[in-house]
Amino acid sequence: MAAALVIATASFHATAQEVAPESLAASRELMALTKSDQALDQVFTMMTPQVGQMLEQINPDKGPLIRKMLEELLLPEMRKSVPEAIDDIAAIYARNFTAAELADVIAFYKTPTGQKFIDRQPALLTELNQAGQAFGQRAAINALRTIAPKLKEQGIDVPI
Repeated sequence: MAAALVIATASFHATAQEVAPESLAASRELMALTKSDQALDQVFTMMTPQVGQMLEQINPDKGPLIRKMLEELLLPEMRKSVPEAIDDIAAIYARNFTAAELADVIAFYKTPTGQKFIDRQPALLTELNQAGQAFGQRAAINALRTIAPKLKEQGIDVPI
């Protein structure tokens, strides 16, 4: 759910005026119940090393300083956007589900299984991210192996 939250938020900025007020209220309840703020924080934390790698490529001799500053400055700055992101996500859900449908989802999350699902989300997000990265790397390597001869014909070196 957290990955979907980030994708939905990055996709476009939704406004509360576009949705039924009762659906928006139910969506906000769902966001609170599912601890979406914590999920976004986890995503931001997982994104920070990627930003650090980008900055370290430009500033190769400043790795430790970059990591320290990102932890001290970038994460707090990103966290300021959580309320806006929650509003955007709630509006997206409200546009796609009626208040009654959201009530059904909320009812599920209030069950023991729903609570377990919510509680396991941080660990699941980490594991799914790792699995997705590993799969993506394998897929890219396999694809490069397949297309390497065509790339080499065009004078493009392939490190495989």
